[in-house]
Amino acid sequence: MEQPIIKIDNFSGGITLSKRLGKDNQFCFGHNLDFTSDPGYLTVGPAWYNVQDAGGGNFSTTEFVEIVYCIKDGNTYLFGDNKKIYYLDSDGNVAVANEDTSLGNFKGAVEFNGYLVYTHRVDASNIYIGTKDLSQAYNAGYNHTFKSGLSDADYLPLFPVGDTLYFGNGQYVGKITDITSSSSVTTNALDLADNWQIRDIDSFGIRYLAIAANYYTSTNRPAKAKIFLWDMSSSSWNDEIIVPESEIKAIKFEGGYLWIWAGKSCNIYAVHETSRTPIKIWQFSREDPTQDLEVYPGAVISRRGTIFFGLSGEQTWPTGVNRRYYRGLTGIYSFPANPNRFSLNIPFYESGYNEDYKAIGVVRDEGDNKLYFSFDDSLGTIWLKREKTKSNELHYSDTGEFESFVYEAPKNKKIVTEAFGIYCDPLPAGCNIDMLYRTEDEQNQSVFSGFSTENATKKIVRKRVEARSLQIILKIRGTNTGTNYTYRPFIKSIFVTGHLEDVSD
Repeated sequence: MEQPIIKIDNFSGGITLSKRLGKDNQFCFGHNLDFTSDPGYLTVGPAWYNVQDAGGGNFSTTEFVEIVYCIKDGNTYLFGDNKKIYYLDSDGNVAVANEDTSLGNFKGAVEFNGYLVYTHRVDASNIYIGTKDLSQAYNAGYNHTFKSGLSDADYLPLFPVGDTLYFGNGQYVGKITDITSSSSVTTNALDLADNWQIRDIDSFGIRYLAIAANYYTSTNRPAKAKIFLWDMSSSSWNDEIIVPESEIKAIKFEGGYLWIWAGKSCNIYAVHETSRTPIKIWQFSREDPTQDLEVYPGAVISRRGTIFFGLSGEQTWPTGVNRRYYRGLTGIYSFPANPNRFSLNIPFYESGYNEDYKAIGVVRDEGDNKLYFSFDDSLGTIWLKREKTKSNELHYSDTGEFESFVYEAPKNKKIVTEAFGIYCDPLPAGCNIDMLYRTEDEQNQSVFSGFSTENATKKIVRKRVEARSLQIILKIRGTNTGTNYTYRPFIKSIFVTGHLEDVSD
């Protein structure tokens, strides 16, 4: 057998979203993959379950803007775009908890001191903080007008610190010290000055509140953005983090760093709690006036040191444009909360075009924290999904897809292959692997399909291909039948043998 002309034996770097550029252990694109459970190996990530409504069908009534699991009563509450509050019933299905006509558009929600607290806008003159006493049943204990007089702002985020609940209120930070008494609410504990609008709030270490705000000079897009740092007691903010973008989308403090999504392309920055300088960690694309991505504050969450976020709102490319070249970006992304080990993953990817992900939540179920998310697929259908990790579910039954970088022949040369293959740990029963390739014509061609030989450690297929460029594609699936719920394949390496030949005139 000839020498390998392509060999990939480390997948730990994650995706780059670039066809040709990246580190040796990275790859061009992938979704529903796992390259962290066994570092260096590649396998499939958790499958996804379509959460049902109370009638037993896939829930498709409304997109959710907040998903909050409450420790006090063990219920999960979901805040709909249709101004209704839902919950997960005893069967894990979605049912209405409250549909009072006095509810408005939800702007934020959080659990605080035995209460579910939410902000909502009925109209320009009636913006409220609402509460729900969690000691009462899921459909009782609501006070939608607990506090009135909030600013008519696009976002009214809430963030608890100890026995105080802080909230964004336009250009002000408000606070609540006693959730049972509206007289304890201060709507203007901190003034950021005119034209600043608070987008999101989180902590910045144990000393400061991080207040993400954008500066508007008109009703259109913001002109600049910064993070105000406040010790929660001084009459003014204490420090600032200047973000080199025109707007901030969302923030999250995790692992000693404040993570910031900013700019029209939702670039990711990190600021260590001892620093005031944001470092750009990731750039989805160059700023493009035709492209407008979004990360909603309710669509960012952390779990066990990993940050998950939903990327929304990419404009649809014109009809007839090759979408493989203009790959869609929207989906659920994740990365470890450590800039030194940053690697990007896409746990969920539908089509990537113009989808909307407004809410992600972590729900405690069967002793595990399960990821839930809501999205509009841009084709008129709403979905609520969760990880398929219940004890009797096939954990890895969805297919994950891997695409290598594009390997190009030198000038006046062509690639001539002899064989394609993989090496893997002994293949568990019921698992499945497909291998394909793509040349410069952008069409997928099969090498082998449905490889599932139990205990096999390699698969090699002799195949001659002549091409100027070559890209390798894998489709990986764990067990999708029987009772071996958690079986999945682990791929050690991919290779292509062959040689280079001169291109004849």
